[in-house]
Amino acid sequence: MLLPTTATGVLVALVISLLGWGLWACFYKATRRIRFEYLAYDFTWGVVVAAVGAAFILGLWDSKELTFQDNFLLTGLRKIAWVLAAGVAFNVANMLLLAATSVSRMSVAFPIAFSFAWAIASIWDYVARPALNPIFALGGALVMIVAAALAYMAYRSVVESEAAAAAEALKVDPKAKAAPAADSGLKGFILAVLAGIFFTLFFAALQEGISGDNGVASYGAALVLSVGVFGSTIVLVPFFLNFPVRGKPLAVRQYFKLERRQHVMGIIAGIVWTAGLLGGLVTFGLPANILPSPVTVYMLNHSAPLLTALCGLMLFGEFREAPSKAYVLMGATFVLMLAGMGLIAMAPMYGS
Repeated sequence: MLLPTTATGVLVALVISLLGWGLWACFYKATRRIRFEYLAYDFTWGVVVAAVGAAFILGLWDSKELTFQDNFLLTGLRKIAWVLAAGVAFNVANMLLLAATSVSRMSVAFPIAFSFAWAIASIWDYVARPALNPIFALGGALVMIVAAALAYMAYRSVVESEAAAAAEALKVDPKAKAAPAADSGLKGFILAVLAGIFFTLFFAALQEGISGDNGVASYGAALVLSVGVFGSTIVLVPFFLNFPVRGKPLAVRQYFKLERRQHVMGIIAGIVWTAGLLGGLVTFGLPANILPSPVTVYMLNHSAPLLTALCGLMLFGEFREAPSKAYVLMGATFVLMLAGMGLIAMAPMYGS
């Protein structure tokens, strides 16, 4: 298997993980806001293609060393089951996250979902390992929850401003079509929180499946996880199409009426996400002497949602013409998320 063997190689892999997980959602935005349920099909194909390609190319890179196939002979069925479950949990989380994005904005849904995910994970870790520093572990979790609340407040200020502008336009031109009632943003917030909960389950299951002497190795883990994603997509997409969070129910067959460009963007999104997954997986369990500091590793592994949110703000103008209050709140969200991640990363270092 192709694995990083130097400190530089590890850093490159972590940066790939950050970019892959931070940028894949940009391809969703590039599909011109098609229903996210249809994107999920193409995203799944991208994940499967990338996982299979990586396993049979990079996972067999040096046949004289341990390959991903050899690892399957050494690992246990229980470990494989954990990784398979991680694939299902991820797909549920990702569908909920895309649902939250469709009713709000990418720059809002991602920070809320992952703020809750990192907060829950930190509390979970502290319960499992009381030796962690409680001030850093629980304080970091609290800071992350406050960051999520600020992101929600920023979105509320945007929709209220848009509603006020529409009402003012109606006064100027009484014949103009009345604006719909302002969205409170609560639906998107709830969907993002649910996504965060399932992302916590995803990371916990994946950790269980790849850890230990008989854990599933990186390329094999990506392959098994893709099977879980593929299998659950068959069930999840029809469910969300029949019980949509936005718009009317649609039939699966309309997926085949999408433009070729939209299919391509969805598949690329899956490939980019899988590259990010592998970037993180190949660094797991490496010798400590080639790994960066624990804080650096944690920050690179957990900062992707901030990159996604930044793309939403800067590239796609999701807060275009928003009041200055919204930008201040989003800036505070970014600062608090970074601070919360820093506290959580230091909890093991300053524990008892």
